[in-house]
Amino acid sequence: MPASKKDKAKIQKILERVDRKEQVFLKRTEIMDSEYEWGWKNIPFKPLPTEGIAQKDAVTTNGPHIQARKVSNGVAFAERIIRVEDDADNQEFRDQNNAYERLCIGMLENADRRLQNGGMGATVQGELAWYSVVRGAWVSARALLIKDDKGNTIEDVKPIDPRNLVYEQGQGEPLWAAIVTQRSKQDIRDSYPKFKFDSEDPVRDIDDDNDENVRVVDYYWKERGKYMNAVIIDNQFAKKAMDTFAENFPIVIRLVGNNPGVMNFTLKDDIEGVRDIPGLEDVGNSIFAAYRHTKPQIDRLSSYEMALTAKAVQGTLKVFSRDGTKEFDQDPLESGAELNLSTDNNENVELVPIAQLTQDTARLRGQLQLDESNAGLSDPALGRLGSPVSGAALNIISQADNEVIAPFLKAVESVLEGVLDNLGSQYETGKYKTIHVRGHGYPVQQADHPRRYQGTQCSFG
Repeated sequence: MPASKKDKAKIQKILERVDRKEQVFLKRTEIMDSEYEWGWKNIPFKPLPTEGIAQKDAVTTNGPHIQARKVSNGVAFAERIIRVEDDADNQEFRDQNNAYERLCIGMLENADRRLQNGGMGATVQGELAWYSVVRGAWVSARALLIKDDKGNTIEDVKPIDPRNLVYEQGQGEPLWAAIVTQRSKQDIRDSYPKFKFDSEDPVRDIDDDNDENVRVVDYYWKERGKYMNAVIIDNQFAKKAMDTFAENFPIVIRLVGNNPGVMNFTLKDDIEGVRDIPGLEDVGNSIFAAYRHTKPQIDRLSSYEMALTAKAVQGTLKVFSRDGTKEFDQDPLESGAELNLSTDNNENVELVPIAQLTQDTARLRGQLQLDESNAGLSDPALGRLGSPVSGAALNIISQADNEVIAPFLKAVESVLEGVLDNLGSQYETGKYKTIHVRGHGYPVQQADHPRRYQGTQCSFG
């Protein structure tokens, strides 16, 4: 059903806002895609045609991928520690705090189970860890309490791919946020049975829509004190503006690292021409940022060495004879081959000398490898123990490794704290049925002491 004039105006306003922000974020998301390709997927190094290196001799180092795997798994499997900050010397309050801590742990476990039952193998913490390390930029998740058909309380926590999120910063919370994805028409019909596309082809069988993707904008904002949500597809409301009943902004967003985004870049604007926009191009570098210029050079140098080694093993012969037409009955490079040569015809065979790499090349390789190792975790953290190290040295190594991991770890910690704050503040209203965790129900009514929700901290041990 076509949108009404009023709805069209709302939809246009939302889409213009989202489209404008997508242009601003495009620089950052392009970097995510590029680094994912060579860093995580570890796509093969391709020498230039002018370098004379066959593709079969090209070497692709896997250092960045290993670093990303180590760091993301370290964050993903770190032990969660939930604490409610309360210095009250009161046994009743301490018991309530302990119960709430158990509830928080249980809610995260329920959210993990819901995520996995939906087809994802990872946990909420695991997905956030991977996004923070491999994608970089910002880590985010949607966190809401919702009700199923029977009125039971569901912890709806969904990590968001940073490439699909656009938002506007505000004071204390985002002004708005949108999750922008592509879904097949058939999936959209399954999710929104009453929705009909404006551009529906009456002749085409709708069962053929699985390969036709459509843009989906899942939009969140605050209006008149309520946190609202709407879904826009095909310039229509697939889901009209509805109250989420959240007490906090439903999308929890945290930047990776400490860089607030100081770089400017050029944004082409159809209305105002070309202008500089304070951007997020260098915000929250992924684990691959420090390898961005080093890895191609290491791959190139390693490929040179491999190509020269291959030529040396294969061997190239210079064959001499009076008329230059000497041929052999067997492969002269075959092990144990005997060659019959006539000195009267000036016949002879020599190996063509292969270019040798110089000591300067070895020094260059050493410098590049040092630069690469400085970009990531230490050798002990990667399981390489060349020799025993002292306690003081271990402390220095641990501090260096922490500087690599901390930006990703702290971002994930902060998102999980925000998730718990969202879920706990909704549950505190008393509008939801008891949440059962580990076989126990922890009802939280509005009359209970809300002070225990203030200062809930999630950290990793």
